[in-house]
Amino acid sequence: MSQSPQIVPPTTHGSSASACLVCRQRKTKCDRQRPTCSFCQKYDLDCAYTPPRKSGLRAGYVSHLEQRIAQLETQFKCFQQEVWRCIPQLSADVVPSPCLETDERASSLPGVPEVPQSASQVPSGDSISGSLAQGGDFAVDSGNPPGLVAEHLELTHAMAVEYCAIWFEKYHPWFPILHQPSLVEYCQQWASSTGANILRTRLQAMAAVILSDASPDAKSTAAQRRQWSQKFRQEVLVSAMHDLCMENLQALLMVSIAEYGDGNLSEFWDLMALCKRMGTQLGLRDPVTYNCQNFGVPSSQAPPRMLSVPATAIELEEKIRAFWAAEALDSVSTLGVAWNLGVSKPELAANLPCSDDIWGFPESLIAMYRFGGADSPSCFSLFVRLVTRDLWHVHHFLQQSYYSQPSTSDAAAGELHSSARRSDCMRVDEQLLEWQQDFQRVLTVNTPPYTDLYSYLSTTNDSSPAQHPNTILIQCTVDSAIISLYQRYLIPVASPSGTTAAGEGDGDGDSALAVASPQPWKHAADRCQQSCNHMAEVLRNASDAILGNINPLIIYSIFIFGRFSIAYHHRIGTEIPSKTHFLVYALTVCGQRWPLARQLRHVLDAAMWGRSTLSSTANPLPAEFYDLQYHALDIAEALRQWYAAVESMLPPQ
Repeated sequence: MSQSPQIVPPTTHGSSASACLVCRQRKTKCDRQRPTCSFCQKYDLDCAYTPPRKSGLRAGYVSHLEQRIAQLETQFKCFQQEVWRCIPQLSADVVPSPCLETDERASSLPGVPEVPQSASQVPSGDSISGSLAQGGDFAVDSGNPPGLVAEHLELTHAMAVEYCAIWFEKYHPWFPILHQPSLVEYCQQWASSTGANILRTRLQAMAAVILSDASPDAKSTAAQRRQWSQKFRQEVLVSAMHDLCMENLQALLMVSIAEYGDGNLSEFWDLMALCKRMGTQLGLRDPVTYNCQNFGVPSSQAPPRMLSVPATAIELEEKIRAFWAAEALDSVSTLGVAWNLGVSKPELAANLPCSDDIWGFPESLIAMYRFGGADSPSCFSLFVRLVTRDLWHVHHFLQQSYYSQPSTSDAAAGELHSSARRSDCMRVDEQLLEWQQDFQRVLTVNTPPYTDLYSYLSTTNDSSPAQHPNTILIQCTVDSAIISLYQRYLIPVASPSGTTAAGEGDGDGDSALAVASPQPWKHAADRCQQSCNHMAEVLRNASDAILGNINPLIIYSIFIFGRFSIAYHHRIGTEIPSKTHFLVYALTVCGQRWPLARQLRHVLDAAMWGRSTLSSTANPLPAEFYDLQYHALDIAEALRQWYAAVESMLPPQ
């Protein structure tokens, strides 16, 4: 094979003669490093330089390319025929992989290397299904070539200790469903089969979450980590399907966090449905609502359950936390949409999780604590209160019909219904505003019961106390709930009857029949702008160390703010405010850990500056992005497909 033409190096070693396009547009100093300057590398931006003028192609280069293309086309046709020849064998007991077959015809193809074939690389159909059913070693990663399966990762005692330490340092502060002293004790008892079996499923869930980000083993590649993570997720799911127990439910909740952060929303909601069903069978709602008074007591007022009463305070608290974790994840992950009709109604007289500080003590001290008390709330219990009680009213309001219920001939009745809808919307907003003010008062209290809200230590050099990750999540969730509540009513649209739907500005009754373009509802615009300003201030004060390792549920709250700001100012024809840049930066920092944040950051980039490659011409953003009648989750699949199309056209890095 002939050598490819030599590329002329830049004038200065490792640098360019001119600034990159991003620094030139922002009029900032560029160090001109290749392939990515320091500024673009720091903020994960697409760094591109103006291609230098090259001299003409050398003689014979075009004819060389034409010959090479003809050769590749011949090889591709031969490979295609080989694949089609193997298709009829798919229904047989043994399923060969076309990409791994090494018969005489495949070996004779010019330029096609031989791939070693072994029984482990070419599993049969029965072995694949058997491996999945039994939690075997077979794993498929769609981002890697077929047949390149990572070696089996056996969990050892050293890995158990290391993964537990990473989990409780990085993830437990904002998702405290596990009891740390108990798991540490199980790690110490790893030599016995009892300790290893009790910890195994939850350890697999820890590995699934941790390996998707980084691995303690520096020798492993990103492809291997992805395969291992997918393998452990499959094993956790299979264990949960075959064995109904508290440990498997906790592991499933941990895996669901990773699925959400990876942007697999459909898989996440499927896991949520399974978690809630498992919680029902395990009787998790009964300790929360009835204090287990109906367990084995047929004469109780509540429906009796033939379940055993929790033997220890830790077991009781684990059930309470698992129940609220499933309910909270289901509620906040669908905030703003009207199609989640399965959101549970608020449990007004319910036991909430205890303080996180108390949750870190052993059984002897936890048993002395009065469960369900509201005198010392933690960030987790406050988050649970918000998303399972106050946000239920947002869900309930958005599930109601948007258009006027009366007939088209009764314009006065339609206007009356629109006014009632606006009143209901403002009433729900008042509840959120009251909750927000109460939470701000809680943040100003310096007494010991509330130190949990600021007890999280940042990883900066000064190690000064920083705002808790769940405190940031709570504030952003309230702001995004207000935006979701008002965004459909902000700018009125034509209803199916031909009149103007709810939110007809602040005008009189005749505005519903006005011919002119409808004006925004001023109150809705003011409340949304206030929420945007507050969220921007919260994100500005948050450190990179916390944003880089925060609950992925905050990602869509940030995106709701960014999309609203862009779409609203695009609609009224004004410039996008500068505070929107804080959102892009926050998503950039979150994107260092969660792929979903990287995807949505590219979407905002394309909407604000058109900086994503080919986004403005070949792959424009979906028109629904600028239509506030659609919620951000309603267009999630369209945005995912757009990002996949853009990413496939990017040059390899």
